[in-house]
Amino acid sequence: MQEISVHADEQTLYEVTFLQVHEDPSAVRETLLTHNATIQEERPMEKVHLAYPIGKQVYAFMGSFRFTVDENPPTGRAGPPTRLAGAPAERVGRQAVPTGRQVLATLRADLKLGAAPLRFLIHRAERVGE
Repeated sequence: MQEISVHADEQTLYEVTFLQVHEDPSAVRETLLTHNATIQEERPMEKVHLAYPIGKQVYAFMGSFRFTVDENPPTGRAGPPTRLAGAPAERVGRQAVPTGRQVLATLRADLKLGAAPLRFLIHRAERVGE
């Protein structure tokens, strides 16, 4: 029997499911990694028939990644104090660090602009066995 330990500071698991024209998921993977996401699981790409055409496409490749983002990064970073748009600084003299919600918002924006899948959805995922 395997012992499962639950920590109070356990990170939230998210899943991004996406449809794209090409079978290579590297653009989405790279976008996740640039946002310091830790990929926990990658499901293989699968060719699917779309219920309705998206941009004249009737078939697409569907893939998904399960990942975590660092919602509580270590404090005490070196460097001048900076402020993120709409984010309060934690303390004077330290860099402002984005919250998990802000990281997901910028991740969504970068997926729309950079990776450009046909469609994508990010949601909080359930851990197996919980």
